Amino acid sequence: MTGSCVTVPCSFDVEDKYEQYLNNQCTAIWRSTTTGDVAQLTDRNPQTGDLTKKNCTTTFSNMQTGPTKDYYFRIDCNNPLLWSYSSTYVKIEVTDNFPSPTLTPSTLKIKEGESVSLTCSAPAPCLPHPPTLIWTPKLGDIQETLQENQDKTKFKTSVMNFTASHLYNKQNISCTAGYKKQDGSSDAALTTSLIPDVLYSPKNVTVSVSPSGSVVENSNVTLTCNSDANPAEQNYTWYRADGGQETVIGTGKIFKMKVKTDTKMFFCKAVNEIGKQPSNITHIDVLYSPKNVTVSVSPSGSILENSNVTLTCNSDANPAEQNYSWYRADGGQETVFGTGKILNITVSMNRKSFFCKAENDVGEQHSSITHIDVLYSPKKVTVSVSPSGSVLENSNVTLTCNSDANPAEQNYTWYEVKAAQEIVTGTGNT
Repeated sequence: MTGSCVTVPCSFDVEDKYEQYLNNQCTAIWRSTTTGDVAQLTDRNPQTGDLTKKNCTTTFSNMQTGPTKDYYFRIDCNNPLLWSYSSTYVKIEVTDNFPSPTLTPSTLKIKEGESVSLTCSAPAPCLPHPPTLIWTPKLGDIQETLQENQDKTKFKTSVMNFTASHLYNKQNISCTAGYKKQDGSSDAALTTSLIPDVLYSPKNVTVSVSPSGSVVENSNVTLTCNSDANPAEQNYTWYRADGGQETVIGTGKIFKMKVKTDTKMFFCKAVNEIGKQPSNITHIDVLYSPKNVTVSVSPSGSILENSNVTLTCNSDANPAEQNYSWYRADGGQETVFGTGKILNITVSMNRKSFFCKAENDVGEQHSSITHIDVLYSPKKVTVSVSPSGSVLENSNVTLTCNSDANPAEQNYTWYEVKAAQEIVTGTGNT
C-alpha cells in the first residue's frame, strides 16, 4: 500500500565453504532485475533479519507508487562471501488501489436461530503494523489471528460468531481493515460488506379493521392481517374468539364479514415455511340497539293494593346510555306514565300491568308486559235472585252473592234485615 511498509519473507543458503564468512558485517542488498546493480530500495530504510542465521526477511518502509518491479536479494559480507540470488526474485507492486478484505462466506442465507460464523481476511504486507479489523455492527464473539500463506506472507483474520436473528435481515454487515501509513497521510480504511438473508417466521402479526372505530351491528367490515416475515409469502387463517372459543371463519390476508354482538372478537394467524404466529385478539366496538329488555319489581311476589313498588327497566345495549319510557297496559291501552330506568309507583287493581321501552342512538326495544299480582278486598259485592221478578209467598228462591276480590277465595255470610235489625241467616256463596 502506498505510504506503508512491506515485509518480504526471505531465506537463503550458501555453500558449505562460505559458512565461515557469515558474520555481523554482512549486509543485504535488494536490486532491481531491470536496472542492473543499482540498489533501488536502499532509501526505504530496510530492516533485515539475522543474516548469520540465513534469514534475509526484509521490511521496507514508506513505499511509494511507481512501476511494478522485480527485486532480487544480494549478500555482501565484505569478504569472499559475495553473491547475488538473481534467479529468484520478488515482484513488488505499490498501489493506491489496495484490495479490500475478503468476507467468507460472501453471501449468507440462513434461518433465524442458527449459528453463523463470518470470517474476514486482509493481507498483512507490513508485519510491524498489521491491519486492524473492525466489524460493524458487532454481533457476537470475535477471535483474531495472524496467519501465514504458503509463500510465507502474512494475513490477518477475524472470525465473528453469532446467532442469526430476524433483526439482522437485510442489515449491512461490514468488515473494515485499517492500515497505518508512514508517509504522514491518513490511515487507510478498506471495507467489504454483505447483506444477510435471514429466514424467519411471521413477526409483529396485527389486525387492522376498516372502517375503524365503532361499527353498527350487521355492518360490513374488512379485516386485514399484517405481518413481517421472510420469506414474505404467507398463508393467513381467521378465527373468531368470542366466548373463549377459537373458531375458524375464513382465510386470506384480507377478510370481509358482517359484525354482530356475538361476532366481534377476532385474531388471525400468519404461516410461512419457517413457522407461524397469531395476532393479538382484536375487539370491534359493535353498536347495537337495546336487547333483552326486562322489568324487575321490588318487592317481588303478591302486593297489597295501594302499596308502593319500585320498577326497574333492565337491558343490554351499546352505547349503554339509554332513555327509558314506562307504559301502563291495563285494558289493552298503552299509556305513558313515567320515564327513567327506575320508577316508583303505587299499585291498584286497575294499575298492575306495565312494560318499559329502552332506546339508544342505534334503536329501541320494549319489554314484555309485566303483571303485578295486586291483592285487594272484595269489591262490587251484589246479590242476584233466581227466579227473578215477583215471587209468591212461601216460594223457594236462590240467592247468589257475587263479588270481585284477590285472592278470590272468600267467605260469605247472609243477613236478614228486619226492622232495622241485621240477623245472620246463613253462609256460603249460594
